[in-house]
Amino acid sequence: MSLFKRDKGKSEEREAKDFFEEHKRMKQLRDNPHLLQPQPVQQPQPQPAQPPLQPAQPQPARPQVQPAQPQVQPAQPQARPQPAAPQPAPQPRPAAQPPLQQPAQPQITPMEALIEALKLLGLDVGPVESLKTYARELEAREKEVAARIEELQRLLEAIRKARQILRQLGV
Repeated sequence: MSLFKRDKGKSEEREAKDFFEEHKRMKQLRDNPHLLQPQPVQQPQPQPAQPPLQPAQPQPARPQVQPAQPQVQPAQPQARPQPAAPQPAPQPRPAAQPPLQQPAQPQITPMEALIEALKLLGLDVGPVESLKTYARELEAREKEVAARIEELQRLLEAIRKARQILRQLGV
């Protein structure tokens, strides 16, 4: 009952490997939603809030450290024009924030997202749905095996206790 035949070639093996790597990555993203949020680079834009702090810091820093002045001064002229730029930038920031909130709002599993994407592309979702079936079957089998293992562990423990008691009795 294999989806991938061995004689089909390395390209299909690679496709299967890519699929499972993507599935693993999506599972990690599902389990760790905070990984989705750091990706946008627009969050460092709140740095223009620092220029009000910078004018307060350079005043005491200028008399104290002279070698730092050439390094700090080029940063300050760049930082001073930035406060003018952040005023138009707050308008894009609210636009950047809703996409961060949008992934958290829809509660769709990665598998459902994959199926929807494949349907939109007009591709056959049968293999993906069969993978879902395999996953359910494997989960059920895993539960059965885990229950059997627990049962065997209890039996093994009882056997060991009985043998120990027999040894103590000298049998």
